[in-house]
Amino acid sequence: MGRARTVAARASRLVARRLTPERTRRATFFERHTVGRLTWAQLTRLNQALELVGRLTTVLLIAFAVSTVVGVDWRGAAEEVVNSGRPVQGALAVAVVFVLLTFVALRSVIGFGRWRIQRELWRRDVAALQRGEAAPPAGVRAPGADGSG
Repeated sequence: MGRARTVAARASRLVARRLTPERTRRATFFERHTVGRLTWAQLTRLNQALELVGRLTTVLLIAFAVSTVVGVDWRGAAEEVVNSGRPVQGALAVAVVFVLLTFVALRSVIGFGRWRIQRELWRRDVAALQRGEAAPPAGVRAPGADGSG
């Protein structure tokens, strides 16, 4: 019974240490070398731009789906691109799969970028609130971005 409690207590301490607010708020190596170098204003502009690009990619996917339903001949376009106009087995499937995979890849990259940017904005906001400031000034960099820790 004593050994089980010791193991459980040790596991609990390890999990608690890993999930501390300080560890969660600390910037990763990737964040320190990318978004950590940008100012607050640059981060907000980049976040807005990525939001716009994400919406545009969604609109393009919806337009592609509507055009497919309405009857645009994507098979001919795919044959023209893939095989210089000669018939291709499954050309429509190639066109649809290519568009869907491209959309998923773009949305994944955009989502990853926005996640990192928003996490950096959150970290800076938490740091400003802890210092008693209302919001970070426009030129503030992430704590530790200059190597000071």
